[in-house]
Amino acid sequence: MRISSALISLLLAAAFCCLPGAVNAFALTVEDLCAAMPPENGAAADALFNQVLAEGDALIFALCDRIGPPEDTPDAGARFALYGLAKHVVGPGRETHRVRVTRIFEVALNRAGHPDVRRFFMEQLRFCGDNTTIRVLEPYVCDPDVYDDAVRCIASLGGLQGLASILLVDCPDGPDKSASIQNALLGLNAQPYYSPEETGLSAELLAAMALPESVEDHQRIAALCRESLQKELKPHYAAMVLQTLARVAGMDALPELLQAVQSPHRAYAGAALRLVGGLAGEEVSSALSARLEEFNENVRPQVVVLLGKRDDPAARQAVRDALKHPVEEVRLAAYDAVTRRSDPALAGPLMDALARAESDSERQAVKAAFLRLPGLEAAMQQEMLNRPADPGAYTPAEKVLYLEIIRERQATAFREVAIALMNDPDDGVRRAACGALAAVGEPGDLAGLYQYQLAAAGESGAEAARTALAGLAVRLNLEEEAVTQATTRLAGASGEDAVRLLKTLGILGTPAALKALQDAAETIMFAAAPQEDQARALLETLSGWQGPEGGEALLALWQRLEEASVRLVALKQYIAHVRRSFKEPEQQRERLTAIEGLCKTDAERQEVAEVISRVSRKEN
Repeated sequence: MRISSALISLLLAAAFCCLPGAVNAFALTVEDLCAAMPPENGAAADALFNQVLAEGDALIFALCDRIGPPEDTPDAGARFALYGLAKHVVGPGRETHRVRVTRIFEVALNRAGHPDVRRFFMEQLRFCGDNTTIRVLEPYVCDPDVYDDAVRCIASLGGLQGLASILLVDCPDGPDKSASIQNALLGLNAQPYYSPEETGLSAELLAAMALPESVEDHQRIAALCRESLQKELKPHYAAMVLQTLARVAGMDALPELLQAVQSPHRAYAGAALRLVGGLAGEEVSSALSARLEEFNENVRPQVVVLLGKRDDPAARQAVRDALKHPVEEVRLAAYDAVTRRSDPALAGPLMDALARAESDSERQAVKAAFLRLPGLEAAMQQEMLNRPADPGAYTPAEKVLYLEIIRERQATAFREVAIALMNDPDDGVRRAACGALAAVGEPGDLAGLYQYQLAAAGESGAEAARTALAGLAVRLNLEEEAVTQATTRLAGASGEDAVRLLKTLGILGTPAALKALQDAAETIMFAAAPQEDQARALLETLSGWQGPEGGEALLALWQRLEEASVRLVALKQYIAHVRRSFKEPEQQRERLTAIEGLCKTDAERQEVAEVISRVSRKEN
């Protein structure tokens, strides 16, 4: 018997790896392993794969990485090694290794970017996979490229029960997997597991389930299905009987399917509901609507979702009725389902739904439904002709949501609504109105936002106005005009007004705004009696500037200041700017070290030294 030199080397490595001091002396490489393929005999293969398993997972992952698509040069050695490994680990006494290799193959399957690579790993998993593998494979049942391979692999690992589990997998936009499942059932038909004794189903019915195209007497098979459903079947067997009944009886199976939807077994009920959804006709929608309250509370939202996918008058009306359902979960399903048909006439029912909404999550669901409507702006205008114009007729939560819709849709027709609600008694409404005006406002609204900011009772309202002002200026390319208005107002402002205008220049963030801040510094910081609040606002604005220019202006200002306490405040703001603008400790230390020699007082030197010390510790 001839043994290759590569294999001899590997066997010697396997033998010597257990000697003291020799654990890493003959580390197994992917290249050597592939060169030794195929092994000469079973004993050589066992010794070789035992050595593979003695190595870390990295070696097996490296083998997996060598499996490529057909256009790549085939790596026969890697393929044979992985095939052999999958066979090896299912041997007696190797359960731990089997689980380990299976998990690696599952990771490789999910990493694979090409269908042929996925097929390769599915083939290996057919040998060594387990129940966990079935769950890993389930998403691939909806993959248009490999669904057939996934079904065959699941059938190999889980038998009839595995196939029953994927009957419940819904692929709304995916392939029709039924033919693959039937082929897999045919392959299982001879197995003891798929027997009348185990399933409780007659041999005739089992044959019809395995070969549905061979069924000639549909009424006979339908009768067998109905008879079987009267028995105490396991849910996955009952689901397969339902599928067969739906196939051979069509609409006549509707009563049994609706009865199954009421089952306390959720997977079985879900399978029945999907089969109902596959039946065409308004009669089906009417039956679902009429029996909605009879269904389990967990099933009702699913029924509404199903009705939303059906395009008949009964289904559309049922979904609209569900908008008023007393149970929130059903209403949430209706909000999603009702706009699938993109009917602008739904604006009115959705406004009514918003008025009834009981939670913020429900209001957000209504908002999402609004935003899916086409022609929403015109539909809302038409609807408002028949509704009260008084803002007091709507709750603050409703007003906020409508303002958010105006902002997100940029509904310019409702600009006046946003302006009016800037004076609403509720702070949240006022802030939302500012945001809406940023999206729909006109150039003349800049002045209004400035006035609102200065008149706002609290800082939250002023901040909302500043943010809206900047957004409006950017949208309309009016940044320079906004800076001019801020500068003009700042010249005659004092106290809180001046502070808010300084912050406005900061949020505008243009070179002209920075120049205006530097000009303001000459008046504020070098006045005979500086206003502390304005000085603090100016320094904080420069410190928070987006970009190095603000820090440079702050550093130059610090060097010119004389009063020790003001200098220390400016220094701390510069340090904050450096820490915020430069993420790497080395960059921070470099800039802080550069100003050590510019410090004039012990307090300044101590401040810089302490920060440098903290930054240096992070470097280390």
